[in-house]
Amino acid sequence: MGGAASIPRFERAFAGLGYDLATLLRRLDETGERDELSAAGLRRAWAECVRDARRGRGPTRFGCYIHIPFCRQRCAYCRHFQARLESPAQLERYLGVLDDAFAYYSPAFRGVRFGNLIVGGGTPGILEAEALEHLLRRLFAAFAFDESPGDRAFEFNPAGVTAGKLRVLARYGFRRVSMGVQSMSARVLDAQNRGYQTGNVLDRAFALVRDSGIAQLCVDLIAGLAGDDTTGFRESFAALARRKPDQITVYPLVPTTLYLRQRFGGDFGAFLARRREFLAEVVPWMHAHAGHHGYRSERERDGPGDNAWVFNRCGVRRLAAEDEEFYDDTSSVPASIFGLGPGAGSSIWGRLVCTDRGPIPGRFDPRERRYWATRRDRRDEMARFVLMNMRKHGEVRRDQFRRSFGTDLVDEYPVAVARLASLGLARLDPGRLRLRSGTGKRRFLCAVPFLDRKVLQRALRGGADGTAPFVRVSSRTCAAEFAVEHALPDVAYLRVLKGLGLRLLYAGEQQTPSARSLAGRATMLRLAQRAFAAAVRASRHREPAAVARVLHARLRRAAARLGLLCRLARPVG
Repeated sequence: MGGAASIPRFERAFAGLGYDLATLLRRLDETGERDELSAAGLRRAWAECVRDARRGRGPTRFGCYIHIPFCRQRCAYCRHFQARLESPAQLERYLGVLDDAFAYYSPAFRGVRFGNLIVGGGTPGILEAEALEHLLRRLFAAFAFDESPGDRAFEFNPAGVTAGKLRVLARYGFRRVSMGVQSMSARVLDAQNRGYQTGNVLDRAFALVRDSGIAQLCVDLIAGLAGDDTTGFRESFAALARRKPDQITVYPLVPTTLYLRQRFGGDFGAFLARRREFLAEVVPWMHAHAGHHGYRSERERDGPGDNAWVFNRCGVRRLAAEDEEFYDDTSSVPASIFGLGPGAGSSIWGRLVCTDRGPIPGRFDPRERRYWATRRDRRDEMARFVLMNMRKHGEVRRDQFRRSFGTDLVDEYPVAVARLASLGLARLDPGRLRLRSGTGKRRFLCAVPFLDRKVLQRALRGGADGTAPFVRVSSRTCAAEFAVEHALPDVAYLRVLKGLGLRLLYAGEQQTPSARSLAGRATMLRLAQRAFAAAVRASRHREPAAVARVLHARLRRAAARLGLLCRLARPVG
């Protein structure tokens, strides 16, 4: 990209992304050309990555993420890969698949010691103590983990915490428990299908964690849930702070297509406007009042351009050095992340980023092409390094850049650096490039010039926040709306192909139901399924937003022949 002067061309699309660099980086991967990989191909890539790290050609930091995709029930807002657990046998089969995967990948990581270990979901706490012991025993037998200084964390639903499970985690050196609380309002929780989470459930879970000897208790809230308002959110934050967890992380709501349709009428523009207003009120309030509750903000001046706000309890010692906190692919630290389980992502530094798109396997098959991989090269990693350091720290240290890539930041990006400095947006010192403003939006706009223009344009063609547009077909008597999404295991779809599902969001009559309207609706469903199959075959990227656009184009032609109307019903970023 040529420089900051060209940014206004993309201003509307940037607003659709919420000025969030983490979301933009995900879009870069989602809209890139993809390969389908098997476990065999992935293991070869990991073996090459490990060899390069030993020879000093890549970072030596490695993290591990294990995904447990089951939940007792689905929360209305959830975007993660998960399925309702139907029987203990289902969970036992999945643990057997993980056992085989551990044994298969283990030789590729010979000599590697993982700095971080995160077990997430889904709901990993759905595992009983005996099953958890089995999982961790097999995992630690297959791979080596550093005792310090990295992170070792486990995610719980508050209702699933038991003393027995915590004893197992403590034996294996887990130092952090993370809980998704989301809200303290019974009314809001009930609307999200989390009515079981009461204050008593939360207090019991907190007490068990504190008695277990595990060092840190971290909790999450979601800002902007349907049915919540700014007053209710402030009350939730204050009620949670009074319980004194070690860390509170607040995430803005990123709706699924169905959640947007059901809870916000499907109008993504209206949702974004509401979210901006919501965050504009609660973010300054959180920073102003955190100290009253005994918390300090990780960044004092962040704003609606960030995808999380972190508040640490005063006096609580940090568990890991800052440069060892690499959890996922949005870290500012060069690292490779090894992920296992449907929905889990892996990042092989300088080579590829991939996701296991599922479904939940009944057995481990190294030949099955279940991973969607986007290629990356060294230049891609440089841009990510710059963007994530600007997002997290508001600066890029030149010595870290040189240590990671063997070259100087100014030599690699002379135009972007000079442009930001000449416009007074950043100051270039011998040791660092430092932004003059700490707001999330400004950090976003200053980081974008480090991306290639064509790559950026490609990313902005997708749906904002990964939300695909609806396709609406209508006649005088009836209407139907369809959405394309990554297929989830316990959702009824009209059709599933290549990991993508065609979901019927709405089907109804425009007037009094009649035989004619019912027949017309059936015709729409048949047309949509045929057009969806053709769209999946024709789309190179196989991302929901891209496939939805191809679906619309094909369905519009077929609908026109029958006198039907077909349009894209936003959201579109």
